Amino acid sequence: MKKLAFICTLAVSFLTLTSARTSLDKRVAAFEKDFNSLGEELSCIGAGASVVIDGKIVFTGTRGVNDLALRQEVTSGQYFRVGDIARTIPAIAVLQLVDKGQADLGADISDYLGFELRNPASPQKPLTLRMLLSSTAGLDPDAQLTNISMLDARKNPGYAEYFLPGVKAGAKYKSATAGYVIAAAIVEKITGMRFDDYASENIFKPMGISATYDAESLDDASMLSSYVWSATGKKYIKQKRIYSAFDTKGYILGESTAMLKPAGGLVMTLEDLTVMLQTYMNSMKTPDGKFILSKASAAEFLKPQLKRKKTCLGLTADASAVPDYILMTATGVTSGTSAAIFFNLEEKIGMAAFCTGSHDENVGGEHFCKDIRNIFTKHFVD
Repeated sequence: MKKLAFICTLAVSFLTLTSARTSLDKRVAAFEKDFNSLGEELSCIGAGASVVIDGKIVFTGTRGVNDLALRQEVTSGQYFRVGDIARTIPAIAVLQLVDKGQADLGADISDYLGFELRNPASPQKPLTLRMLLSSTAGLDPDAQLTNISMLDARKNPGYAEYFLPGVKAGAKYKSATAGYVIAAAIVEKITGMRFDDYASENIFKPMGISATYDAESLDDASMLSSYVWSATGKKYIKQKRIYSAFDTKGYILGESTAMLKPAGGLVMTLEDLTVMLQTYMNSMKTPDGKFILSKASAAEFLKPQLKRKKTCLGLTADASAVPDYILMTATGVTSGTSAAIFFNLEEKIGMAAFCTGSHDENVGGEHFCKDIRNIFTKHFVD
């Protein structure tokens, strides 16, 4: 009887496992079908997506061409610009320094910068690294910060132009690239390393990815061209400046950091972005077992910092796609190229995706990020 019961248990387990695999196979097939349909609907130049479940890649697919003139097939090993997804890198770098006792999220950033920096709307309140990384410092989203010294009132009496009038420090979420540039400059001041070198040595190499801020160091054939759809001209326009020149002559650590575009100039492949996704999903543990952050800092990285706007440190905890279901989100749109990662920490499911140009009347490619997210939740969120 015991032997029979054991055999029955094995049989039930086998059928359950087989059923689960069949269900997953069907979901993956349905996702792939809708992914390709979306590419056709938006006339995507090139696109790719990968789906991760329980740490394993269950789908990777690409479609389209790398360039309208060359018309070679897109592969998962070609590079594209990830835009605002790059904001997570200064956040991770700062948290690594927190782990080493070299930085404090709540400390006055003036102590790191070497000059006093205050939000003019709240001059008595210190600005902190936490504010910079959660976009709550009151910085102007449209201000173009070219050099950290421009924030020094001693050198630039008009430094207030980099802040939003009347918006106090820590009061509101205002997505500002400048905050991450300042954070990257602080990393340089603390470590004595140029930020791109620090990120390569301490973040990209441990992850095992080939991401870089220096697109000029890559073979042109490995780069994906980017396109913006012209609604008036009814045609795609190639964006020649998406991979900007990497000129670091006269670079000054802690001042020239904006030259590197640390919060938006990062380029990587779909394979790289998928590894990044897996690492973030697994509380900052890489697929091959390396810990990028301590347990405490990983929790801080993934924790919403505000009650109303669920902004984290470079990520957003978003419940708009599925009611009462949190997707950790990072998206970037740069000169027609869209990139996105979405994942749920509890269910351990996630997706990475990109598109290098979509037929979108709303210039910028926002449709792709939203639509690919909806396809992902449709097939993998119960």
